[in-house]
Amino acid sequence: MSPIGSNNNHAKRAEAERPNGGFTLIELILVMALLLIVLAIAAPSLSRFASARDLEAEADRLVAVLQFTQNQAVSTGIPMRVILDPDAGQYWIEPHTGFETAEDRFFFYELQNGVRFVLNQRNRSGTDWTIKFYPDGTPAEESLTDIGLEDRRGRRIYVVYSLSSMAYEPVKEEDYDAFRAVGAAQSLRP
Repeated sequence: MSPIGSNNNHAKRAEAERPNGGFTLIELILVMALLLIVLAIAAPSLSRFASARDLEAEADRLVAVLQFTQNQAVSTGIPMRVILDPDAGQYWIEPHTGFETAEDRFFFYELQNGVRFVLNQRNRSGTDWTIKFYPDGTPAEESLTDIGLEDRRGRRIYVVYSLSSMAYEPVKEEDYDAFRAVGAAQSLRP
């Protein structure tokens, strides 16, 4: 055999020993670079989506807390209230003044980072931003009827008392004016 033939056999043996279907390092680096470019383009959209979901989740949580408080008032026969602290971004449940007992539990909630209350001054009662439920489940007439939540980007969702459903419900900002126009979120005052 000639020396040229022996080199060919050595090259064939090297090809046979290399596993098929593998990727080279350069191919992997190119794929990673493409993924980073796509992610960099999509990240702002994903951030906006996550922020909108946080706002909706906070509105849903506030509605659930209000429903829970209403149910507590009915089941215990004690007026219950939710007090909002817009400056601290917190709200909590407690029995109405004069109905506290030693075993009362107060539930505290904090707004998610970047979400804040937007409250209408005309709905303010006394010194508190309060939603009070009587033992029959009806809200007190001085209770807040509209509670706005706003995220960092200025998007809002309102938690509004609806006379048609006799409950609080979330209303997106774009639907809020129409909701108010049909009278579904009227004042609780006669």
